[in-house]
Amino acid sequence: MYSTLENRFESIDILRGVAALSVCIYHFSNGLLGFLSDENVLKIIGQYGYLGVQLFFIISGFIIPFSLYKGNYNSTKIVAFFSKRIIRIHPPYLVSILLAIMLKYVSTFSSLYQGPEFNISIQNILCHIGYLCDIFNEDWINPVYWTLAIEFQFYILIALCYTHFIATKNNYLFYTALLLLNIPALISLTNPDYILHYISYFTLGIVYFRTILNKIKPVEFYILTSLLLLDIYIVHGIGEMIASALTVLIILVVKKSSAPFNFLGKISFSLYLLHTIIGSRLINLSVNFTQNEGCRVLIIFIALLLSIVCSYVFYLFIEKPFMKLSQNILYTKTNV
Repeated sequence: MYSTLENRFESIDILRGVAALSVCIYHFSNGLLGFLSDENVLKIIGQYGYLGVQLFFIISGFIIPFSLYKGNYNSTKIVAFFSKRIIRIHPPYLVSILLAIMLKYVSTFSSLYQGPEFNISIQNILCHIGYLCDIFNEDWINPVYWTLAIEFQFYILIALCYTHFIATKNNYLFYTALLLLNIPALISLTNPDYILHYISYFTLGIVYFRTILNKIKPVEFYILTSLLLLDIYIVHGIGEMIASALTVLIILVVKKSSAPFNFLGKISFSLYLLHTIIGSRLINLSVNFTQNEGCRVLIIFIALLLSIVCSYVFYLFIEKPFMKLSQNILYTKTNV
């Protein structure tokens, strides 16, 4: 383990950048059927980019409890917690929805548009606002939004469980909670639309959180991590287990920051929201102009660059102001 908390966060920032980049590559190289041949190296590598989602889940499992710890959170401050999360996440999310709807509508006026007829219902929009599309069998306007629904369910779970089970000094109580949370998915009693199906990723982050606060000894950390990785293998598969194991390894080993990945980490939420809206739209449009595989690979990198530039602007003018506003909310009695 590292000697200071600050050093431990270097790897977290880098992982955010890796996760965002990998999800972009996945959607750009594998999102449009037939855009690249099955033998294309970028498509072969990119098909594993979806595992970046698991990285985000593990990171949340650590970052959210740690932010509660720093704020001296307890269950009486639940209103402040949700106020902070909603102000931090919801406005950028809503703006991205509006942008997606506008671009989709404008696209239908082009003779090059080959997608479905524009049709957005009030029910669909309301389900988006409440992160309920999967539960009510509504289509997501942006395919990445389903993960935000899982994240929001995690916020509900952590807000209710943090004081008595996550931050508890009683390790046996923590182990019991860990077991009860992970067993349902292990014995196939969970639905992919709900948090418990993915809880092993989040609990990996929680185990690390308790370890850096010296609530868990290093040997217990490695035992619990091994058991959770086995759980991930059984429930999700070998690729997910390997990605999760590499995530833990990076957290433990990486001590120095990397400017490019730190930058991607900073804009990762904006990039996650916008890359399919901006980059995938460019890729879909390019199908009308070239069938050349080399040109299509080049277009993917152009789409990635364009997505990063747009995401940085979105971060500066949309995400960052609400991030600062969220930080102004403290876990004090005046917020409850």
